[in-house]
Order: sequence, then C-alpha cells, then structure tokens
Amino acid sequence: MPEVPTGQNEDFRDHGAAALGELVQVHGSWLRSVIFARVRNWHAVEDVLQELGLALTQLGVPPGQDCRPWLRQVAIRQALLYRRRNGRLRRREGTAAEIHREEGGNGRLQCPDPLEWLVARERAEMIRAAIGELPAVEAELLMLKYGEGWSYERIAQHLRTTPAAVQSRLHRARIHLRQKLASLLKEGSEREPPP
Repeated sequence: MPEVPTGQNEDFRDHGAAALGELVQVHGSWLRSVIFARVRNWHAVEDVLQELGLALTQLGVPPGQDCRPWLRQVAIRQALLYRRRNGRLRRREGTAAEIHREEGGNGRLQCPDPLEWLVARERAEMIRAAIGELPAVEAELLMLKYGEGWSYERIAQHLRTTPAAVQSRLHRARIHLRQKLASLLKEGSEREPPP
C-alpha cells in the first residue's frame, strides 16, 4: 500500500471527517460494488465501508489527483480482511421468513400475488448464488455494468483498460454466469422429487 508523507497525513487529519465523508460519498456507489464482489453479502457491505472509513483516517489520502485506484485497493483489502475475520458468510433468512410487510404492522403482504413474490425471490437468490460462484473480478464487472449501470467506457477507465477489453471480459462473465445458472437449475431439478 502506498505510504503517505507524514505532513500530508497530518494535513488530512486536520480536515478530517469532512474530507473523508466527501471522499466516501463521491465514490461510495462503485465502492459498494467492489466490496460486494468480494464479500457477497449486501449486509456486510456497509460494515466494510465503515472499516474502510477507519482505515482511511489512519492512512490519509495519497498525494496526486486521482485516488480511485488506491481507494479501490484499500476497499479490496478491507473486504478481504472482513471475510477472513468473519469466515464464511451467513445466508440471508429463508424465503418463507422474509415476508415484506406494509408500514403500520397490519401484517398484509406488499406484493399483491404471493406466488409472483416467491418466484421473483427464488430467481434473485439463484442469481445471487451464481454470482457468488464467479471469480471476484467477473462478479465486480457484472455488478458495475448491470447493478450500477456503468458504460463500457466508464468501467474501462475505472479498471485502467480499454472498452474493448471490458466488453470481452463482460462477455466471458455473462457466459460463466449462464453456465452457473444452468448448473444450479439442474441441481435444483435433480433434488425435487417427481410429481
């Protein structure tokens, strides 16, 4: 990790929370995608972002204009430290336990058709599981493109590569995602007993 000269580190600490808050606010959206690609749990992303904020207060901001590559490295490191410290991630509560209720606590379902909600929930869980089996770089690319809506050019700039390379990598990532989904569907159909 790049060392920061003592003078600049102290200068950053003098400006402190405002500069740090602005840095995380400006880059928070794509940082969440980078972190999610490593921890694979949206609940853990906010915890890692808080740990990232603490790490940034200790490290300070490196000299130079573009701190994004350095910020990405620190975020990845914090995500990996989080995974190591917490071991395997826990799955979210089961579909049956996750019933969305309207505000006011009257117990009615928000979704008008429980079957539609269940199918959508199962599909989302299957996609999450398939993305969870992809390499971290492919998961990050898919999250930035489809989760954040970034263009090929913006992803290329972010990863310091060309848009053509991003298109090629995303094409491979989509193929791998389809293969993982097909495998999960096959496993699911083999487990279910015939009617």
